[in-house]
Amino acid sequence: MWIVTRVAQDFADLHEMKTSLWELRISLQNQNCFHKIKPPLSHWLLEWTERAEKKRQLPETTIVQLVMNIVAQEYHQDINLRSLAERVYLSPNYLGNLLNKHKLSRQG
Repeated sequence: MWIVTRVAQDFADLHEMKTSLWELRISLQNQNCFHKIKPPLSHWLLEWTERAEKKRQLPETTIVQLVMNIVAQEYHQDINLRSLAERVYLSPNYLGNLLNKHKLSRQG
């Protein structure tokens, strides 16, 4: 459960993570043997650790460019920082800081 908590912390602000944790909890409910818990838990951990690793591997400029492309293509829709952050697997705070850093570097 420590590992699940640690992975969840990396994605704490993402609605998708909250949903995923709820689904994991439901699938593990009433399971009293480790061999029954292991498959869904392993699948969940693998999926979210892969997402975390992909998030860490993208250069900041690539993330900013990806977000700018999303905004350019979907400017007519209701777009907010939270929804953008979910799409690039980052927290809204981190993405906001990244965009501000990029804005300041372009001004400087």
